Amino acid sequence: MVRCHCSRKENFFSIIILMGQVRKDKLNKYWFTDPILDTPLFRKLMSHNRFEQIWWCLHFSNIELLQQSTNWLFKIQPLLDFFLERFQTIHKPNQQLSLDEAMIPWRGRLRIRTYNPGKLIKYGLLVRTATESTSGYILNLEIYAGEGKKLQETVFTLLEPHLDQNYHVYQDNYYSHVTIAETLLSRQVRVYGTIRVNRGLPPEMKKNHSL
Repeated sequence: MVRCHCSRKENFFSIIILMGQVRKDKLNKYWFTDPILDTPLFRKLMSHNRFEQIWWCLHFSNIELLQQSTNWLFKIQPLLDFFLERFQTIHKPNQQLSLDEAMIPWRGRLRIRTYNPGKLIKYGLLVRTATESTSGYILNLEIYAGEGKKLQETVFTLLEPHLDQNYHVYQDNYYSHVTIAETLLSRQVRVYGTIRVNRGLPPEMKKNHSL
Protein backbone atom coordinates (compact mmCIF):
# COMPACT_ATOMS: atom_id res chain seq x y z
CA MET A 1 0.00 0.00 0.00
CA VAL A 2 1.39 3.40 -0.98
CA ARG A 3 1.21 5.99 1.77
CA CYS A 4 1.53 9.67 1.00
CA HIS A 5 2.01 12.72 3.21
CA CYS A 6 -0.75 15.31 3.65
CA SER A 7 0.83 17.75 1.17
CA ARG A 8 1.03 15.00 -1.45
CA LYS A 9 -2.60 14.07 -0.84
CA GLU A 10 -3.61 17.69 -1.30
CA ASN A 11 -1.57 17.93 -4.51
CA PHE A 12 -3.01 14.67 -5.80
CA PHE A 13 -6.62 15.79 -5.36
CA SER A 14 -5.77 19.25 -6.69
CA ILE A 15 -4.62 17.53 -9.88
CA ILE A 16 -7.87 15.53 -10.04
CA ILE A 17 -9.88 18.76 -9.78
CA LEU A 18 -7.73 20.49 -12.41
CA MET A 19 -8.26 17.58 -14.81
CA GLY A 20 -11.95 18.42 -14.77
CA GLN A 21 -11.09 21.91 -16.05
CA VAL A 22 -8.24 21.08 -18.43
CA ARG A 23 -9.45 18.24 -20.67
CA LYS A 24 -6.93 15.96 -22.39
CA ASP A 25 -7.65 12.64 -24.07
CA LYS A 26 -4.88 10.66 -22.32
CA LEU A 27 -3.65 10.78 -18.74
CA ASN A 28 0.05 11.13 -19.57
CA LYS A 29 -0.60 14.20 -21.74
CA TYR A 30 -1.06 16.30 -18.59
CA TRP A 31 2.71 15.97 -18.10
CA PHE A 32 3.79 16.51 -21.73
CA THR A 33 6.54 19.09 -22.20
CA ASP A 34 5.69 19.76 -25.84
CA PRO A 35 5.11 23.57 -26.13
CA ILE A 36 1.76 22.99 -27.83
CA LEU A 37 0.43 20.62 -25.11
CA ASP A 38 2.41 21.82 -22.10
CA THR A 39 0.49 22.53 -18.88
CA PRO A 40 3.36 23.13 -16.39
CA LEU A 41 1.15 23.33 -13.29
CA PHE A 42 0.69 19.55 -13.24
CA ARG A 43 4.45 18.89 -13.15
CA LYS A 44 4.88 21.46 -10.39
CA LEU A 45 2.29 19.74 -8.20
CA MET A 46 3.52 16.17 -8.69
CA SER A 47 5.55 14.04 -11.05
CA HIS A 48 3.73 11.75 -13.46
CA ASN A 49 5.30 8.60 -11.96
CA ARG A 50 4.29 9.55 -8.43
CA PHE A 51 0.74 10.40 -9.53
CA GLU A 52 0.34 7.02 -11.24
CA GLN A 53 1.73 5.20 -8.21
CA ILE A 54 -0.90 6.80 -5.94
CA TRP A 55 -3.62 6.44 -8.61
CA TRP A 56 -3.19 2.66 -8.89
CA CYS A 57 -3.08 2.12 -5.11
CA LEU A 58 -5.83 4.56 -4.11
CA HIS A 59 -8.62 3.22 -1.89
CA PHE A 60 -11.59 4.98 -0.31
CA SER A 61 -12.41 2.17 2.14
CA ASN A 62 -10.59 -0.19 4.49
CA ILE A 63 -9.49 -2.99 2.16
CA GLU A 64 -8.96 -5.30 5.15
CA LEU A 65 -12.75 -5.39 5.65
CA LEU A 66 -13.43 -6.40 2.04
CA GLN A 67 -13.82 -10.10 2.86
CA GLN A 68 -16.57 -9.29 5.38
CA SER A 69 -18.68 -7.28 2.92
CA THR A 70 -21.25 -8.55 0.43
CA ASN A 71 -21.59 -5.11 -1.18
CA TRP A 72 -20.07 -5.07 -4.69
CA LEU A 73 -19.68 -1.29 -4.36
CA PHE A 74 -17.66 -1.65 -1.16
CA LYS A 75 -14.52 0.03 -2.52
CA ILE A 76 -16.30 3.22 -3.59
CA GLN A 77 -19.25 3.31 -1.16
CA PRO A 78 -17.74 5.90 1.24
CA LEU A 79 -16.95 8.22 -1.68
CA LEU A 80 -20.40 7.67 -3.22
CA ASP A 81 -22.11 8.43 0.11
CA PHE A 82 -20.02 11.60 0.49
CA PHE A 83 -21.06 12.97 -2.90
CA LEU A 84 -24.74 12.06 -2.46
CA GLU A 85 -24.81 13.87 0.88
CA ARG A 86 -23.35 16.94 -0.84
CA PHE A 87 -25.81 16.71 -3.75
CA GLN A 88 -28.72 16.80 -1.33
CA THR A 89 -27.48 19.58 0.95
CA ILE A 90 -26.15 22.23 -1.45
CA HIS A 91 -29.25 22.47 -3.65
CA LYS A 92 -32.96 22.71 -2.85
CA PRO A 93 -34.82 21.34 -5.91
CA ASN A 94 -37.96 22.74 -7.49
CA GLN A 95 -41.25 20.93 -6.92
CA GLN A 96 -40.99 18.81 -10.09
CA LEU A 97 -38.72 15.76 -9.82
CA SER A 98 -38.00 12.94 -12.24
CA LEU A 99 -37.22 9.24 -11.80
CA ASP A 100 -35.16 7.75 -14.59
CA GLU A 101 -32.21 5.50 -15.33
CA ALA A 102 -28.92 5.90 -17.19
CA MET A 103 -26.06 3.72 -18.37
CA ILE A 104 -22.39 4.46 -17.67
CA PRO A 105 -20.54 2.87 -20.62
CA TRP A 106 -18.18 0.04 -19.65
CA ARG A 107 -17.02 -2.98 -21.66
CA GLY A 108 -14.30 -4.16 -19.28
CA ARG A 109 -14.46 -6.95 -16.75
CA LEU A 110 -16.93 -6.07 -14.03
CA ARG A 111 -19.27 -8.40 -12.18
CA ILE A 112 -22.10 -5.86 -11.94
CA ARG A 113 -21.89 -4.80 -15.59
CA THR A 114 -25.28 -5.05 -17.35
CA TYR A 115 -26.25 -5.71 -20.96
CA ASN A 116 -29.30 -4.20 -22.64
CA PRO A 117 -29.54 -4.91 -26.40
CA GLY A 118 -32.36 -2.39 -26.84
CA LYS A 119 -30.27 0.59 -25.69
CA LEU A 120 -27.78 2.74 -27.59
CA ILE A 121 -25.23 2.02 -24.84
CA LYS A 122 -25.52 -1.76 -24.48
CA TYR A 123 -22.83 -2.52 -21.89
CA GLY A 124 -22.17 -0.64 -18.68
CA LEU A 125 -23.26 0.26 -15.17
CA LEU A 126 -26.98 0.74 -14.71
CA VAL A 127 -27.73 3.80 -12.59
CA ARG A 128 -31.20 4.74 -11.37
CA THR A 129 -31.58 8.40 -10.53
CA ALA A 130 -33.84 10.98 -8.91
CA THR A 131 -33.28 14.35 -10.54
CA GLU A 132 -34.74 17.84 -10.66
CA SER A 133 -36.83 17.64 -13.84
CA THR A 134 -36.21 21.22 -14.97
CA SER A 135 -32.40 21.17 -14.72
CA GLY A 136 -31.44 17.49 -14.64
CA TYR A 137 -29.54 18.07 -11.36
CA ILE A 138 -28.91 14.68 -9.69
CA LEU A 139 -30.43 14.55 -6.22
CA ASN A 140 -29.97 10.86 -5.51
CA LEU A 141 -28.79 7.78 -7.34
CA GLU A 142 -28.48 4.04 -6.94
CA ILE A 143 -26.01 1.89 -8.88
CA TYR A 144 -27.46 -1.51 -9.76
CA ALA A 145 -25.20 -4.13 -8.19
CA GLY A 146 -27.27 -7.30 -8.65
CA GLU A 147 -28.72 -7.17 -5.15
CA GLY A 148 -32.24 -8.12 -6.29
CA LYS A 149 -34.07 -5.21 -4.69
CA LYS A 150 -37.80 -4.89 -5.29
CA LEU A 151 -39.10 -1.98 -7.35
CA GLN A 152 -40.78 -0.34 -4.35
CA GLU A 153 -37.52 -0.44 -2.37
CA THR A 154 -35.68 1.25 -5.23
CA VAL A 155 -38.30 3.99 -5.62
CA PHE A 156 -38.38 4.80 -1.91
CA THR A 157 -34.58 4.72 -1.62
CA LEU A 158 -34.29 7.31 -4.40
CA LEU A 159 -37.09 9.54 -3.09
CA GLU A 160 -36.49 9.14 0.66
CA PRO A 161 -34.89 12.61 1.13
CA HIS A 162 -37.96 14.23 -0.52
CA LEU A 163 -40.88 12.43 1.11
CA ASP A 164 -43.52 14.41 3.04
CA GLN A 165 -42.61 17.64 1.24
CA ASN A 166 -45.29 17.89 -1.48
CA TYR A 167 -43.07 17.03 -4.43
CA HIS A 168 -44.36 15.96 -7.86
CA VAL A 169 -42.54 13.03 -9.51
CA TYR A 170 -42.58 12.34 -13.26
CA GLN A 171 -41.58 8.86 -14.41
CA ASP A 172 -41.91 6.26 -17.16
CA ASN A 173 -43.76 2.96 -16.94
CA TYR A 174 -40.80 1.09 -15.39
CA TYR A 175 -41.33 2.85 -12.05
CA SER A 176 -45.12 3.14 -12.19
CA HIS A 177 -47.31 0.90 -10.03
CA VAL A 178 -50.69 1.68 -8.47
CA THR A 179 -49.65 0.43 -5.01
CA ILE A 180 -46.43 2.46 -5.07
CA ALA A 181 -48.33 5.57 -6.22
CA GLU A 182 -50.84 5.17 -3.38
CA THR A 183 -48.06 4.80 -0.82
CA LEU A 184 -46.24 7.84 -2.18
CA LEU A 185 -49.45 9.87 -2.07
CA SER A 186 -49.76 9.00 1.63
CA ARG A 187 -46.26 10.53 2.00
CA GLN A 188 -47.28 13.75 0.19
CA VAL A 189 -45.67 12.85 -3.13
CA ARG A 190 -47.76 12.99 -6.32
CA VAL A 191 -46.85 10.72 -9.24
CA TYR A 192 -47.30 11.37 -12.97
CA GLY A 193 -46.44 8.99 -15.81
CA THR A 194 -47.37 6.08 -18.00
CA ILE A 195 -48.21 2.67 -16.55
CA ARG A 196 -48.28 -0.93 -17.75
CA VAL A 197 -51.60 -2.78 -17.61
CA ASN A 198 -50.17 -5.42 -15.21
CA ARG A 199 -49.08 -2.87 -12.60
CA GLY A 200 -52.22 -2.85 -10.45
CA LEU A 201 -54.69 -1.18 -12.79
CA PRO A 202 -58.37 -1.92 -11.96
CA PRO A 203 -60.21 -4.08 -14.58
CA GLU A 204 -62.36 -1.20 -15.87
CA MET A 205 -59.24 0.74 -16.83
CA LYS A 206 -57.55 -2.23 -18.52
CA LYS A 207 -60.36 -2.34 -21.08
CA ASN A 208 -59.46 1.12 -22.33
CA HIS A 209 -55.95 0.93 -23.80
CA SER A 210 -55.79 4.71 -24.18
CA LEU A 211 -55.49 5.08 -20.40
